[in-house]
Amino acid sequence: PDQVLPPLIANSASGLVLYSVYLTSLQSFNGFTMKSLQDPNPFDIYRAGFLAGAAQSLIAAPIDAIYSRSSYAELVDGKHKNLWTFGLDKLKQIGPVGVFAGYTCSFIKESFGFATYFTVFEVVKNRGYQLTRSVINWFDYVKFKMFHYSQDFKPIEHPKSEKVLQTSFVLFAGASAAASLLAIQYPITKVQNIHLSRLEALDIYNRAVNNEPRRFFKLYYNSYIQTFDQILAMK
Repeated sequence: PDQVLPPLIANSASGLVLYSVYLTSLQSFNGFTMKSLQDPNPFDIYRAGFLAGAAQSLIAAPIDAIYSRSSYAELVDGKHKNLWTFGLDKLKQIGPVGVFAGYTCSFIKESFGFATYFTVFEVVKNRGYQLTRSVINWFDYVKFKMFHYSQDFKPIEHPKSEKVLQTSFVLFAGASAAASLLAIQYPITKVQNIHLSRLEALDIYNRAVNNEPRRFFKLYYNSYIQTFDQILAMK
């Protein structure tokens, strides 16, 4: 409970916020009619995913702040009995300004990432399946007409094949969505890691000089410009 439960609760809470906001937003955009959610509009999916990612980035900001500024040496130095006390102590050291420093990167990464993630998943799962099903029906129609041209065609029902096809498209949609999420978040994460390493140095500096909040804000704002200059130099 001391070591496993804190990250488990933190990740579960952020996931709960992500999917709750996504489903509620999607229902809201469709007038809370469940029937329309069988094949929602891609634009509605994208903006619901964007809102969900933004909400998750807000909830996850303290978690990311603790994680990015923690080290194995600090965890095992004996000062903290468990991750609960370690996290609280770290939040006190960082302060509210430090928690949301670098939040712009997280916001862009999560909002655009999950907007694309949910859109790809729903479109592949629904429209990809429907397109494939129509192709199969057309193929059955052609075969029927070739051998039973004098009779009226009725779609051939294959319950087991239908279930396998639906499951396959859910898996394929999940894989496609995960790949799209990674494609967006991976480069932003690399930039974020550079930025967070600068913020850690700023945290140490601020604790040493005990600056006023306005000075904190200016330092953190300038850190974005310095990170951008560093990325250009590395490029």
